[in-house]
Amino acid sequence: MKAGTLKRLRILCATIAVTAATAAAASGTDWSSFLFDSAGSRYNAAETAITPANIGQLQLKWAFVVPGADGIASSQPAAANGMLYFGGRNGLFYALDAVTGQTRWSFDSSAVVGAAVNTLLPNATTDSGQSMPNLLRDGPAVADGVVYFGDFYGFLYALDAASGRLLWATEVEPHRDAIITSSPTVYGGRVFIGLSSKEVFNPTLPNYPCCQARGGVAALDAHTGEVLWKRYTVPPSKQLAGTFLGLPRYAPSGGPVWSSPAIDAASQTLVIGSGQNYTGTVPYDGHSACSDPVSSGCSDSVIAFDLNTGQQKWARQMLGGDSWTAACVLLPNSALGNCPVSGPDYDVGASPNIFKLGTRTVVAVGQKSGLFHLLDLATGDIIWDQRLASGNGPAGRAGENGVQWGSAWDGHSIYVATYNAKPGTLYALDPAATDPALRIRWSTPNPADGCKTGGAKSASASSCDVSMGQAVSATPGLVFEGSRDGKFRVFSAAGGQILYTYDTVQSYTGVNGVKGKGGSIGHGGVVISHGMVYVNSGYATSDAQHSDANSGIRGQNAVVLAFGLPGSTP
Repeated sequence: MKAGTLKRLRILCATIAVTAATAAAASGTDWSSFLFDSAGSRYNAAETAITPANIGQLQLKWAFVVPGADGIASSQPAAANGMLYFGGRNGLFYALDAVTGQTRWSFDSSAVVGAAVNTLLPNATTDSGQSMPNLLRDGPAVADGVVYFGDFYGFLYALDAASGRLLWATEVEPHRDAIITSSPTVYGGRVFIGLSSKEVFNPTLPNYPCCQARGGVAALDAHTGEVLWKRYTVPPSKQLAGTFLGLPRYAPSGGPVWSSPAIDAASQTLVIGSGQNYTGTVPYDGHSACSDPVSSGCSDSVIAFDLNTGQQKWARQMLGGDSWTAACVLLPNSALGNCPVSGPDYDVGASPNIFKLGTRTVVAVGQKSGLFHLLDLATGDIIWDQRLASGNGPAGRAGENGVQWGSAWDGHSIYVATYNAKPGTLYALDPAATDPALRIRWSTPNPADGCKTGGAKSASASSCDVSMGQAVSATPGLVFEGSRDGKFRVFSAAGGQILYTYDTVQSYTGVNGVKGKGGSIGHGGVVISHGMVYVNSGYATSDAQHSDANSGIRGQNAVVLAFGLPGSTP
């Protein structure tokens, strides 16, 4: 059903009331979006049932196993109005009873895109030989009775949250490899969504003319799905001189927006981070603002827009000249792999936190380089950079050391985790500290025995590592973070001590009767809402033809786990 022009599907229904209030503020201790609130705090201040004093009593209440998935659980659930919403990599979107895990309804995205084959590889199939389904990997957002989510074909959906009825679906980006990994941010009657692409993998194919996809951000009318504005991070590609294996070459491309936009209501500013170029480079002269994306491109940048018009306010490029595709890692020495002069792959792929610090508003965001940045929201000027992990490593792999998906802010500290930093480490940062030596309040590394204990013991040595790639979540006194070793851990916000550990690498029979097994934990963070804790388990390289070292512990199907205190139902 996807075509090269923008399409919108509308199903007229009862009026959908959309307000400017964030979903979290409107619904108490609901955790109804990836960011928790539009400013991106990932902190549920109203969650008081689970505390540092009783966290050690947390116990598994139920498991839901997504059937027909590929062993990966990446869609962070949204908890709202007594329901739990998330997407599956089987093309289905689910709504469960948040307390019991019983299925309320499910929606098949093939109703919009058809029984399409995932274009990550031509004629791609699963291990069983079936066509690959539409992978629903971003976390949904729920606001005013509507649930919003994106898919692996560049579509954004709106469903009635109570019934699962399709309200509208919009093809936000028509490129054949467009995907949405960004989770929606709903504000002021609009839905804001980042745009990314799976074209980064296509240069591993000797018959692919690389590359033309580009990242960006769009604003849609929450009621109708109409695209109000869309801005790209790089200009349209042009055909270059010469060929690669007889095929045309294009540049620039890339600059994907993997994460969720954050919003400052007072200044009506929207902030995103962008990734590396696939082809083409941008001149770099240190921490200077890059030019307008229309003219030269803003890869590896933090970019601020007027959320009403989409006009760029400023852009701060953290690294220029960073061109990279999957061919640089998977076919590093092959003449068949279309790899540019490889950069380190230093995406700003994490979601920002926006908050007041003294008299000014700031943006806090991590980068795959291992640096964590604090910027002035009004100007984009760097206030400070903090080195959390080494940026050293082979081309295209150095970015695995740093910050992946997002941090949390509780009004006192910024909590941020590093990925494959040997080991991955959780940090608490004081944003007001001017001395870098005093900025780190505490740091707790992933336990060294993480791959030698529990279910990880049976995993291959190349599939497990002590890395923290999940977005960080927080509640009063507690910080939540999962690991590639399959352990879900809860830390003291005061001192970083590990207060609770649960090994998710084990077999489960879901409340839906499906059997599965957990694996590594990554991407979407822990959700804490109304005395319950929700965790995804299973996060690994998604395709056997694209797997390599440190691919993660693959689960069986995909597992969503729900925890609570003793005595709570069920």
